[in-house]
Amino acid sequence: MIDDEAFVNAVRVSVGASLASFGYELAIHGRYTVRFERPGFFVEVNYDALRSCELSIRLGEANASTGSPLELADALRVSEAAEEDVGFAKLMQTSDPDVLVHLLTRATKLLRGSLGRFLDGDSTQYATARALRSQRAARYTLTVRNAPILNAADEAWAAKDFDQVHALLNPIRDGLEEPHRRRLAFSERRL
Repeated sequence: MIDDEAFVNAVRVSVGASLASFGYELAIHGRYTVRFERPGFFVEVNYDALRSCELSIRLGEANASTGSPLELADALRVSEAAEEDVGFAKLMQTSDPDVLVHLLTRATKLLRGSLGRFLDGDSTQYATARALRSQRAARYTLTVRNAPILNAADEAWAAKDFDQVHALLNPIRDGLEEPHRRRLAFSERRL
């Protein structure tokens, strides 16, 4: 179990010193939240001690109109970070204090190394990351929304009911992946 005091101290030592070189100062700490700020920007480190034991790091612009802060993984996707680093940042989880220090150390290296432009306050980096996050969310929403239609089309395909395949896939043709586009084209030829 990681207590709040140990968490705050680990974050201050691991993350705080590195952020200080970018002009960030400790602004808020306690209740498993540590926030560092500089004019216009912040980095917030949170730990969910009661449920998931998940560590999260968010970067944001102080201007609330820009939307929700970026998760560390969202910011890394637009940097030159390796895919392995993005995968690491997507889920950092532990209930062990020693592992927490290791996770914070690795995350701090990513902040300093790959996300220097974010920490320097480059608003274009934030805008690019928000746009990419929105695109990923739209793709996910489309996938979830179309899943029942695609499943029904797969069943119709297996039954060789090409009229039904066409009826299901034609309205969503612009969002189809290659296998379903081929099935739609084949079904159109069979009409």
